[in-house]
Amino acid sequence: MVAKVVSPDETQDGSQDGTNTQDAALLARIAKREEAAFVAFVTRYQPVLTRYIGCHLWNEAQRGDCLQDVLLTVLERAGSFQGRSSVKTWVLGIARFKVLHVLRKTPQCEVSLEAIEERGMRAGWGASHIEAAYDLTKVRQALHELPATVSEILVLRDLEGLSTREAAEVLHISEAAVKSRVHRARLMLMAHLNEENQP
Repeated sequence: MVAKVVSPDETQDGSQDGTNTQDAALLARIAKREEAAFVAFVTRYQPVLTRYIGCHLWNEAQRGDCLQDVLLTVLERAGSFQGRSSVKTWVLGIARFKVLHVLRKTPQCEVSLEAIEERGMRAGWGASHIEAAYDLTKVRQALHELPATVSEILVLRDLEGLSTREAAEVLHISEAAVKSRVHRARLMLMAHLNEENQP
């Protein structure tokens, strides 16, 4: 199984409009405390949230607690969704807030971003429109080994398929900043994978 790293300008809209309408309908039913709707929502979004939370939190207990906290918040705030963004963007925004709350209370190891980027440049990565396929297991392992700020943007854009605009909404930054972060993060990821493949 492989994961494709798409170019910064490539969008993955597909049938998102239809899916978003269905998800918004689920939220409306959750706001009315329909248990079946909440179960359906959890089934759909638990993998998305697990991937996102997992790129930040290494501790299994913390990941589980954070996931439960996000889902409880969705249950409590379902009626507040107003459709100004996609449901996926809204949910990931909640997840990001919860993750940051955990990280503020947890000592984090400092990692040199510049050192990783320099290794990437030496490895020959950094073109604006690179498409590459890697073993998905290796990609996920690399995401855990890279700084959370790097893995976060890659999870949002390349694994979850958010558009540049949606990622900007989740991260509360400009679209230009998203494109810059994506380019730098892909460079770092590919450099890391390239070094892992060295004999």
